[in-house]
Formats: sequence, C-alpha cells, structure tokens
Amino acid sequence: MRCFVILLLIVSLTMVPFCAARADDPPLYSVEWSRLLGGEGDELVGITAADDGRIWLVGSAVSESDDAWGGIDGWVAVLDEGGAPIWSKRFGGKGDDRLIEAAALTDGGAVILGTTTSGDGQVRNYRGGVDAWVIRVDADGGLVWQKCLGGTRDDSLDAMLVVTNVVIDSFTREDRIFLAGWSMSYNHDLNMNAGGKDAWMCAIRLEDGRSVWHYRAGEPMDDWFDMILPDRLGMTAIGGVTLDDAQGGQRVTPALTILSIDGREESAFRLPMKDDAWINDAVSTGEGWMVAGKMGGDNSDAWLGRVVSDGSFTATYMEGNTNGEMIAVRQYSPNITLAAGTLESEGSGLPGVHGGRDAWTVGLTRDRVQWEQALGGNGETTPLLITRRNDGRYVIALATDAADGDLSPRDQRGVGWLALLDTNGNLLRQAVIAPYMDQRFTAAVTMDSGIAFLGGALDPDGRWLAAVVMAGQ
Repeated sequence: MRCFVILLLIVSLTMVPFCAARADDPPLYSVEWSRLLGGEGDELVGITAADDGRIWLVGSAVSESDDAWGGIDGWVAVLDEGGAPIWSKRFGGKGDDRLIEAAALTDGGAVILGTTTSGDGQVRNYRGGVDAWVIRVDADGGLVWQKCLGGTRDDSLDAMLVVTNVVIDSFTREDRIFLAGWSMSYNHDLNMNAGGKDAWMCAIRLEDGRSVWHYRAGEPMDDWFDMILPDRLGMTAIGGVTLDDAQGGQRVTPALTILSIDGREESAFRLPMKDDAWINDAVSTGEGWMVAGKMGGDNSDAWLGRVVSDGSFTATYMEGNTNGEMIAVRQYSPNITLAAGTLESEGSGLPGVHGGRDAWTVGLTRDRVQWEQALGGNGETTPLLITRRNDGRYVIALATDAADGDLSPRDQRGVGWLALLDTNGNLLRQAVIAPYMDQRFTAAVTMDSGIAFLGGALDPDGRWLAAVVMAGQ
C-alpha cells in the first residue's frame, strides 16, 4: 500500500484589500489544510468532489510502490473532507496506464476514465495501440469492472457523463456512462475509419460496463470530441474537425453534434470561423449554447459566441492580437454570463493590464460586454475556476507566478490565487494560497467547505510531489 507523505508546513496567506469591503463581508479564504501525496514523478490531474464530502483524485504513478503493476500505473487517491487519506491504489498492467477523470457515484464508489497500453494485470480485452480504458471501483477502491474500448490502433475517450435512470422503454430504465473522444481504429468497436482521427462517442452500462452503442463521424483528416453536455434530446458532443480551406491549406473548425440517448444523430453543425478555431469550454443555455475558445495561431484571438439550436452562431466577444484565449464560461441567468481566459499584456491596448500574461475576465448582459478586468502581475496568470456567490459577486480561482501588480511581493513561487470581484468586475479582495515554497496548480473544484486546488509542490527534501490544498472561508 502506498504511503502518503503528509507535511504540515507554515501556511502563507496574503489578504490585500483593493476596494472598501462591506462590514458584514465574511473573510475571503484561508488555507485549511494541505497534503503532499505519492512519490517523485507521480502526477494527479483530475479532482472530483463527491456528495459525501470525499475528494477523488486521479492521475498516474511511476514511483516505487508495493502495489505497482509496471510501467506507468493509473493512480487513484481518496481523501476525506478534512484532507485525511482514506485510501490510495494503483491500477493497470505492465504497459502505460493513465487515469484522467472520475465521476463519483451514490454508492460511495466512482467510475474513472483513462487510457491503457497494457494487456495484462488488471486489464482485460486489450485491443492494441492505445485503448480507452474505463474502470469502476467501490468505496474501498475494489475493482468492480474494467472495460477496454477502441480497436487495434490508437483511441482515446477524453470526456465522460454519467446519466441515471435512462428510459429504455415503458418498463425499463438503466444507468449509463456516455463517453466522447476520438479513434484511429477501423475494427473492434469501430467498424471503419475515414482517415486520421475520427470523432467517436459511445455509451456503456454503469452496472457492468457492457457496450450499448458506438457513434463515429469523420472527414479524411482529424475529427474529435472533447466535451459532453446534457441536452434535452440526449447530449451534445463538442469538438472540432480539420477541413481543406479555399487556399489549399487546412483549417480547424469547431463542431457540435447532438445525439439522442440511443446514439442517433439529431443534428450536427460547424461554426463559421475565418481561421483555425477551438472551443475550450461550453455551457448549455435555454436556447442553445455559449461557447468559449481561441482563434488563430500566433497572436490568437480570445472569443465567446452564442450558438442557437438551429446552428446559427453569433460572436459576442472577440479580442485580437493578444495571443489570448477564453478558457471558461458560465451563464448564471439568461442575462448574466461570466467568462475568463488569458492574454499577453504587451501591446494589447486593453486597460488595466500588468505585463506578462494576465487572466482576463469578461462580464456580459445578454450578448453585450458590460465590463472587462485584467488580473495578475508581470508573470503568468491562468484561471482555473469561476463561480458566482449568492450575493452576485464572483470568485475566480487562478494559478500565478506573478509577485507584483495585483499581488503582493512574496518568496513563494507558483501560488494559487483567489480573487473576489464585484458585479461590475472590480477587484475587491484577494487571497494568495501558498502553503509550500514552490507549487504549481492545474485544477480547482468547489466544495461545501471551500475551494480545493490540485497540482504539485516541492517538499523540504527537494522532491516534486502531487499536492492538494483546501482553501476555506
């Protein structure tokens, strides 16, 4: 069994007021606990908060361990709401196995998505190349079932949606797992390949992992899905397609495909972008979708757009020549949308920039920009999470290596950062989350007790380990 490395270090927390806060304002955030996990070279990339308060962490492990299978192992660690380790296990075989996303279940277990190149150990029915790999574990980490998906070439499923009580007929309901990604195979689960990567989506049963249906779509070049959103007809798979353009080159175009619950294509459309464009995030609305991404190569444009159910597209925000991109978008009502991304400050001409690469937040009322706000300093600042409080103000979780601008000078490197914005985007207060001398955060998730950051940190012996930090109010 893996040993957890738990280091209680001095918490560094910086609180700096920028605008006058109300007298009844609660404290913003402070570090409640922090944990270093695993061994050197191990990595956690996915974090999920369960309804019972437990935190599911998934990734890959290469360090020595009694439960190592060989090569790169899939790694799952579970903490209680106070950060105490519950269990940690490695999954896979002698090849390379990686886990990227977990969905917590009501029975205390989870379904976990990843990839495998193993044909032994815990892996059964390996097809060849890289297979998509799904496992279900119980509350104690016992393997309930595992499923390889794909064919003899490389295949990957990168997004997962668990839907309970799917109506099969008037007498039958079942729980299903919907998965989306891409495939280069032409056999086993995929009966053909149009060339390069084909966009691929499938459904399997939650009870036993049995395949229900597979859907593929492809042009002669690369196609893919990397997001799934629930839809009134079933689900919306979001990704891209590579097409020949009028100049004889190739162009990446964002694509949305609506599938019924039984895998039938209801509609599919591509967004009319003038250059290479990618969707980084999307949210369902009552009329369609809000989508966010980037367009172009060098000096890319950050953009937001609205897509209605007939495929009509309206660009609602475009900021060019800043090597920028929109990373996250949330709609809180038909009239309130918040988006966050990054841009390079130098030469942008936008107000309030700090130098380096700033985070950039945009508030919209319907499709009109009401305010824009740069956050950061002379360094790299990236948004990880955006959320809206009950009082209408926004909390943005970020990762930054800046130590000036909006942030106070400090010794720690690569900190987590929480910024409180008012309804007009003004920065009210902030909290720097830095329990270690050097940390890099790559993900964050909201919990009842606060916001949990996930990444890596340097321990006192100079080892880079996986790190989880809880910031609570």
